[in-house]
Amino acid sequence: MAKVNWPVLNGTQKFDAISIPGFSQAYGVSFLSVVDYDDKDYSLDLWRAMLSNKTFAEYYLSELEFSVVKYDKVPDEKTGRLQIIFQSDGNPRHNKPSTDSKLPFLISGQHYLFVFLTKVTISSKPSTDSKLPFLHLAAGLALNVDLEFNYLVTRFPNSQMAVGVVLFSNNSMSPTEDFQNSRRYFSRPGGASRRYQVTDVKLSSTHDTGPFPLSAEGHRIRNLTAPTPTAVFRPSPVCFFDKEGSKSGPVFTGPRKSLSQSQRRRLRGSLAKAIFGARYNQQFYFQGKRDERRWLKWSKALPIGMRLQYFAFGSPDDASLKSSKYLFWSSILSMVPVDLPTGEQTSDISKESLMAWGLMALNWASAVSSQLGL
Repeated sequence: MAKVNWPVLNGTQKFDAISIPGFSQAYGVSFLSVVDYDDKDYSLDLWRAMLSNKTFAEYYLSELEFSVVKYDKVPDEKTGRLQIIFQSDGNPRHNKPSTDSKLPFLISGQHYLFVFLTKVTISSKPSTDSKLPFLHLAAGLALNVDLEFNYLVTRFPNSQMAVGVVLFSNNSMSPTEDFQNSRRYFSRPGGASRRYQVTDVKLSSTHDTGPFPLSAEGHRIRNLTAPTPTAVFRPSPVCFFDKEGSKSGPVFTGPRKSLSQSQRRRLRGSLAKAIFGARYNQQFYFQGKRDERRWLKWSKALPIGMRLQYFAFGSPDDASLKSSKYLFWSSILSMVPVDLPTGEQTSDISKESLMAWGLMALNWASAVSSQLGL
């Protein structure tokens, strides 16, 4: 079982607050930011929009306040699912509250208005959403995150929306060989004429060294025979603009890059700091035409993988978000292949489910008001 140093976990640094004996692989995801960008050609081109603050505005979730509105302590008897739901509490930090009490809006930067709701789900039984069959929850070994935005008010004339997601891995990565993509195609039930391309982000390296252990012991020994990790992060290739799921739009994979120092500071509540410890400050950076391991000496532990990945949401009928008041998007982080047939999975692993749920609850208890991090 995990060992928790509560004073450290509740502090500002969080380094080594959680130790997990015997774990050789660890993966995580943190939702860093919401992006509003101008897209007059409806090309969902985040690269181009990022070139100017006149076409790109990024709002960090660490600026917002959140509260838990639902928390399941045990799995649902029928579905096996456990959920935690939290939402924005009305105003970002250090900003003045809205002067219009009739609008339950969250205000950020005096431009972007929304109510932000997040639902995190883990299941003790194999589970699949009928609307999103490509997001399959393995029992106890996968995490589903739903993002929901209400009352959208955007900044630009042709606004589109995106989110910035930080992917973590305890593998040693390089900028050119991290988090490899693979593509699959699915059709939604009742929509056989439309197929969706799903891009999995495989949380493993192409290096032949295998996964490195989390513990300090043995970090100098490269495991040349370890199997390739099977964990994947799968974003849904479709988002919805109504609660019934009848209005949908495509989701595109945007830029992926290293985090800037200011962006790293936004992750002050991430569980990665508590698990990885000082290795959290050691990662690959791209410098010119070569890779560089900043702050790293070979006598110390190897760096973790940490990359910022953007996902852009395309609104229905090639239109901007000006007329939209609602947006819903899902993703999963799975420690096993996502598309295993249900019969090949173990169904009685509720203990593992509850352990994973407990770890996640620790994170929210210590950091829900500062950062959405798992």
